[in-house]
Amino acid sequence: MKFIPLLLLILITSCSTGKKGKNVPQKEHEIPLDLPPTAPIPPENYCYELHQGEKATKLLLTITGDSVFGKIDYHINPTILAQGTISGIIYGNTLLVTYTEGTGPQEEQEWKMDEDSIYKKQIDTSPNDSTHHLIKYPERGIFTTAMHKVACSN
Repeated sequence: MKFIPLLLLILITSCSTGKKGKNVPQKEHEIPLDLPPTAPIPPENYCYELHQGEKATKLLLTITGDSVFGKIDYHINPTILAQGTISGIIYGNTLLVTYTEGTGPQEEQEWKMDEDSIYKKQIDTSPNDSTHHLIKYPERGIFTTAMHKVACSN
C-alpha cells in the first residue's frame, strides 16, 4: 500500500514525458502561408456612339473589376455640347449607374451591354429630392437607345 502513491507519482510524470524521459514538444500553431499578391486587373475601356442626323452621342466606359465609370458627350448640334458622367457597378452584362450632368440632379439608370452595343433602359424616375432621381418601376422599363461599339481614340 505504501507503494501506490509512489506508483501514481511515477505514472503521472511519465505521461508528461516522452520516451527516455524527454519532454514531448507541444504542437505548434499552424501559420497559414502568405499567398503572393494577385496582379491588379487593368481597367478596360469601351467606346460607343450613336448618330442621328446632326445629333451624336458618345460614351466612354472604363470598367475595373465590378466598378464602372464613364463620360457621355451629347452633341446636340455642331455648336451645343452637353456632357455627363456615370458611375456605378456592373454584374454580368448589366450596369446599374448614377448619371450626372454638370451640377444637375443625379439620376439612376440601368444599361445592358452585348458584344457590339450598349442599351439604355427607358424607365420612369421620380425625384427623391432636388439632387437625386430614383428608378420608379424598374420592371416596366425597356432597353432602347442602342449605341454601337467603336474603337476608342486616344
